Amino acid sequence: MINPARVTPESRNLASEVEPIAVVTADFGPQWISHFSTLRNERRDCDKPSEDRAALDPIRQTVVIADGITRTVGSDGTYPVQSPSARAAQLFCETVVARASQVSEMNAETMAAIMSEANESIASLNREIFPDFDYGERDRAGVAAVVGVIEGESLWLASIADCWCVGAKGDDITRLAWEKTSQARPEYRRLGEQTAREQLRNKPEHPKAYGACTGEPEAMHFVEYSKVDISRFDRLVFSSDGLLPIAEEDPLSLASLPAKQLMQLGQLLDRAHQETDDKTIVVLERKPKEPLS
Repeated sequence: MINPARVTPESRNLASEVEPIAVVTADFGPQWISHFSTLRNERRDCDKPSEDRAALDPIRQTVVIADGITRTVGSDGTYPVQSPSARAAQLFCETVVARASQVSEMNAETMAAIMSEANESIASLNREIFPDFDYGERDRAGVAAVVGVIEGESLWLASIADCWCVGAKGDDITRLAWEKTSQARPEYRRLGEQTAREQLRNKPEHPKAYGACTGEPEAMHFVEYSKVDISRFDRLVFSSDGLLPIAEEDPLSLASLPAKQLMQLGQLLDRAHQETDDKTIVVLERKPKEPLS
């Protein structure tokens, strides 16, 4: 059970004053309805495109969210028009969905193989676009990600870095996949961006290391896997880290607010904290039971 919300109901109501956000709603297998929304960052220092990508397969009941890793802004203040990490995120999502659709019954080994194959697809991309990389402007493209595959009342999960998933039933919020980068952040800031990437990212031997799917085989050491019984949940929320402040500051909102209002609340928290990030969310809600005839 997560700690009670620290954001007041009054601040939640302010979400209605923020500009509308598009939400796509569709059936997701026999028991669930999916609500998907994504929103570009509000950065002012450069014209950074959205690097979040997502894919939903309602037949195989697969959810994938991949958050491309922001790279160093060029010395002239520009950002790549076709972001390498946005390409990596798209490729990751496509690979996972395609591979999962070929599996009739999931198991731990197959889930790990899917993640490894998606990571290798990013390795191929990086070999193509960064034959000579430097952990700076030519840093390897990579992603944080969360993957969920539903089979009946089981949810197979895989996650790396700071994409996340929670299950909800009433006011009971359970973290199913959580961010795994907080222990690295102080050391990352101390070392500086470029040195930290070189010394901390995908370095299993370092006590302050963090993982990301950059195509390096060592990234697989940082993937967390689980199989969760979801029979007690009536809502599942998958998200990139742009909405992590909601889960930390107002977790109870995840149990009841529609996807649109969660995105608006995320905007409000960003502005309150003077932060910005891409935001992507997939909310799965159980379909109402048919009345007995």
